[in-house]
Amino acid sequence: MSKSSKSFKLTRSGPYIAFNVFWVLFVVFTILLKFCDVASIGANGTKVGFSTINLAFNRAFNSNQSMYLVTELLGYLCLIIAMVNAIFALISLIRTKSLVRMNRLLLLTMILYAAVVFFYVLFEFLVINFRPTDPEPSYPSSHTMLALCILYSQSLLLKFLPYKSLLGRAGQVDDGYYESKGVFSNVLRWACYFAMVVMVLFRAMCGVHFLTDIIGAVLLSVSLCCLYTALFEDYLWKFTVLDR
Repeated sequence: MSKSSKSFKLTRSGPYIAFNVFWVLFVVFTILLKFCDVASIGANGTKVGFSTINLAFNRAFNSNQSMYLVTELLGYLCLIIAMVNAIFALISLIRTKSLVRMNRLLLLTMILYAAVVFFYVLFEFLVINFRPTDPEPSYPSSHTMLALCILYSQSLLLKFLPYKSLLGRAGQVDDGYYESKGVFSNVLRWACYFAMVVMVLFRAMCGVHFLTDIIGAVLLSVSLCCLYTALFEDYLWKFTVLDR
């Protein structure tokens, strides 16, 4: 094996390592949140972990309706993006008549969406923290998780466009992608990154979450996105190198 091949394999292993690191951090942080510095600072006296830090942060950044509205609009935008990608994935599935033969990039993206839904439902029942404004589950922040996962995955889909391959003949293996190097595509990708930062900051400061809700959502989202990136890059490597 050449030196360049070894280097490439090490580079490809990076996202898998990052996934494991952030997943462990999320699990450890969640456990600590349940048992460390727990006090009745939530709505109607509900108990919240890391209460000293959470209370200090909420007092520094009280309710901000404008920031809240921005995060709500970004949340709706993410849902629209997810629905559009789901439609494209459905088209690919109908054309190819098989999950194995459909476009892999879109299939990976649907799996990521499913993971987001799974963790949202899980933490509705496995309650860790409550909101500062209402006695309802707030950990991890679903808006933050939604924005980070959907917008990050969309930034990759904008770079490696799988949509054009849907124009091929029905019944063929839908395994194509087109690397985009256009200015418009790059602008949209940077817009995704900017919107991700805005969602994290505004959701933390608008007053509907404790700081730990946002931190937990970021750790979980980054771990999911790292795994998504690892699988995404594995597919691209196989498609461009092994299938030549």
